[in-house]
Amino acid sequence: MSNRKWSGRAFTSLCSLVSFILLCLTGTILYIEPHGRVAYWTKWNFFGLEKDQWGNIHIFSGLLFIVAGGFHLYYNWKPLIKYLSGKIETALRYKRELVISSLIFLWIVVSGIWSLPPLVYVTDLGETIKNSWVTSSELEPPFGHAELVSLKIFCKKQRIPLDQAMAELRKAGFKVNTSDITLVEIADSKGTSGMGVYEVIKKLEPKPEAMKPGTV
Repeated sequence: MSNRKWSGRAFTSLCSLVSFILLCLTGTILYIEPHGRVAYWTKWNFFGLEKDQWGNIHIFSGLLFIVAGGFHLYYNWKPLIKYLSGKIETALRYKRELVISSLIFLWIVVSGIWSLPPLVYVTDLGETIKNSWVTSSELEPPFGHAELVSLKIFCKKQRIPLDQAMAELRKAGFKVNTSDITLVEIADSKGTSGMGVYEVIKKLEPKPEAMKPGTV
């Protein structure tokens, strides 16, 4: 067994590295994932993890990175102050570099606030990737966060007979003890999504009336 003392500096550096890697990974996944209305409705997942789980990992990784950064400053405060004080005069000789880097910083901030090109093309690309997950109309919920409303309210909105809907869902193997249960809770009883629940009872919706001849 090693008698080497615990190294807070090494531990802090490793935490910073791990959190940085996780931030890069989760940031990329959150960039390409479908919009929330689709992700929650279809119970979208990537490598077995759902949208909220990836979001939680991203937040926790950011928190770890901030904490590790704070300890990094603590362990290196004196060397950092000494280094900076010795570099102030040297930095003044790089006025062009300082001005250009400051302008880049302002450019990023302003572009983010007012969605200015060409940086807005990055967010536009993300929107395109997010929308590409929707390959059919069935993947879109009938209304926002439909999976979170109760079966009673959902059936009322979609004009589906509630008693028939409950019977169909029970016949399909879902646990529906009350009409006040949400679609996502019904879906969880069979390991599916709100979309999966809707597919069972969608046939009970009233058919759209055929247009009369001569009407527009």
